[in-house]
Amino acid sequence: MAQEYTQKQVIQAGKDLVDLLLNLAKSNNNLTGFIKEYLIHLTSNNGIYQQQQEALLAFAASSDNVHRSIADNSKISAEKLSEICAEFANMNSAIEMVHAGGVETNNEAVKLAENITEIRKFIKDIQDISSRTNLLSFNASIEAARAGEAGKGFRIIANEVKSLSAKTQEVSKRIDDTILEMHNNLEKFIEKNTEHSRILGDLQTMADTSKVKLGTLTEESLKNSENANNILNSMNMSIIKIQEATRTAEEQNLNQVEQLAQKAVSHTIQVDDELSFLFELKALFEYIDTKPIEEQNIVE
Repeated sequence: MAQEYTQKQVIQAGKDLVDLLLNLAKSNNNLTGFIKEYLIHLTSNNGIYQQQQEALLAFAASSDNVHRSIADNSKISAEKLSEICAEFANMNSAIEMVHAGGVETNNEAVKLAENITEIRKFIKDIQDISSRTNLLSFNASIEAARAGEAGKGFRIIANEVKSLSAKTQEVSKRIDDTILEMHNNLEKFIEKNTEHSRILGDLQTMADTSKVKLGTLTEESLKNSENANNILNSMNMSIIKIQEATRTAEEQNLNQVEQLAQKAVSHTIQVDDELSFLFELKALFEYIDTKPIEEQNIVE
């Protein structure tokens, strides 16, 4: 069955349709405005591409500062390690000289101890001679006593020989005691000097080991500095590539947006014409709606 509409309903439907079309046209017009604003934002001094470019330049400057700082620190570390290596070399040379002097002194002390041992043998011989002389003086005294008055002078000589033998025995003993003390002290000196030589030998070994380790650290420090330079150079190359890619993308996007903006301008003219027509059509419906019209059903 056909549906019937009144003239007023038809007018209202026309007004609603015009309002809907106006809203659509305004939305299209707003989209065109947004495209224009977006294009302005892209090409402005504080646009996104300009901000990206400034950020990349700041990052490049920061990387360059880091590169210089790392390079300077690595150079300073390498120089200090080289100085320490030189000091260890000097110390090692000094230890080697002291150790060699200690060994030579120890050898001389051993020879001196051997000479003292020989001297003690001579003293023992003197003591033996003194003992025999004392025995001879004793026998001479006995013979002088037997001779009576005729052996009186010989007895005096025998007593002097006995006294001289006793003094020789005493002096040789004192000399032997003194030399024995010297020998004991010399043995203690040799023992301590041997211990010092051993300690110096250990120090020399430690100095040699430390020198080798410091040399290795110096080489590693130089390698680390070289690796840091390579990494930072790679970062700089990457930044350059990113900048080039950004510029390429910027140019492509700007071209696309400009094309879109040109289309939007053409579309804006068309939309403006449509808006003018719709406003006139809406005004017509409003004018008709204000006029008294006889009720008349319209068949769909």
